[in-house]
Amino acid sequence: MNSKPIEYKWEATLHLFKDKTIAKQLSIAIGLPFGILIAFLLYVYIKNPSSSILYALSMIALLFVTTFLLLTFAYQNKMAVTYELNSKHMIMKMAEKQRKVNRWVNISLAILSIFNKNVTTMGIFMLTSHNQKQTMRLDHIKKAKGFPEKYKIVVYDNYRSFILQCHPNNYGDIKNFIQQYTNLIQK
Repeated sequence: MNSKPIEYKWEATLHLFKDKTIAKQLSIAIGLPFGILIAFLLYVYIKNPSSSILYALSMIALLFVTTFLLLTFAYQNKMAVTYELNSKHMIMKMAEKQRKVNRWVNISLAILSIFNKNVTTMGIFMLTSHNQKQTMRLDHIKKAKGFPEKYKIVVYDNYRSFILQCHPNNYGDIKNFIQQYTNLIQK
């Protein structure tokens, strides 16, 4: 008796600044390196005041403001994703509408880098245009935590976390599926 393997596929919207998991990831990815840089620049400024250090700090502040505005207006503080879940792995990829926005931002970045003759920016364009999908194998999951009030499950492997934003009608099924393969969900 062949039974068809269970697979789930659904779309969801992640809120970038409202979701604590995403805010934590953003603060680690952006805040930690820039925090260290800002602390170093402030230390150097205290030891030897210079207008060039103030200029560097103002450029970092401008970068934060520009990033915030880009996420707020171009992405509307949201990210539309499609999830695929089967007995081997979970896949989160950008929904088609989100890929179009990402493509527009990436092409704008590439054009800007050509005009500015900035190879670094072109490298960022190439990296981000290909990083539209994340995968995590179920047998690599070390921890899973459910948030039933938000219909969200966060799974962790050794290096990162993976958010499964469910809907009211599929949260229980997805939770049971993850529980079946990992036996780790709390709550």
